[in-house]
Amino acid sequence: MSEVKKHVAPKSAADPKPTPVEKTIQLILRRATKAGASHVHLEPRSGYGVVRLRVDGVLQVSTKLPALALRQIVRYLKKEAGLEIGQHQLPQHGHYTTTIGRQYYELELGTLPLLDGEYASIHFVETAAKPAR
Repeated sequence: MSEVKKHVAPKSAADPKPTPVEKTIQLILRRATKAGASHVHLEPRSGYGVVRLRVDGVLQVSTKLPALALRQIVRYLKKEAGLEIGQHQLPQHGHYTTTIGRQYYELELGTLPLLDGEYASIHFVETAAKPAR
């Protein structure tokens, strides 16, 4: 299990438009930081997924997503964190740095296989400055 630290630069005008998965992740992360959440939990259920935010130690339902969308989001996050995308049978842990709004965050990603899919937990660690690439 390797941990890869990488910075995902914000999209510039020269970059292609973000994909629907990237837009959804950005929306979830912006909502989470605005709410003061320390964690985002992506929980698969039978036929759909639930996004829950941990705010002041209490989990709150943020939104529900189609099961396919949740799988695509978890896959994208695993790729960004340097995890094995095809590994669905074992827990994994990784992290990466990204920009949310104007602030940089270290996102710690943990995944866990469940009966209905892969559960993912994202922990936010705010960083003071842009990390070196």
